[in-house]
Amino acid sequence: MMNRLIFVLMSFLLAGSLIMHVWEYRKIREHADMLTLQAEIETKRTSLMVIYQEVLINMAKELDAMRENKTESFDLKWEGTDK
Repeated sequence: MMNRLIFVLMSFLLAGSLIMHVWEYRKIREHADMLTLQAEIETKRTSLMVIYQEVLINMAKELDAMRENKTESFDLKWEGTDK
């Protein structure tokens, strides 16, 4: 009788331990997935910042060139307003 009780108790403890390990594994995977997603977002944000910086540099160069030449002028025409 005592042997069966010990066997049942050990089985319950083993099952509980297995359940806890599976739960911990899932939590670790969720955390790892979240960190991976955050890294991807940060990479894309950095790429966009680099592109934006290049655009601003090019715009500044064009404005400087326009200031030096002073021959180009912008003529803004809005469509639908000319009658």
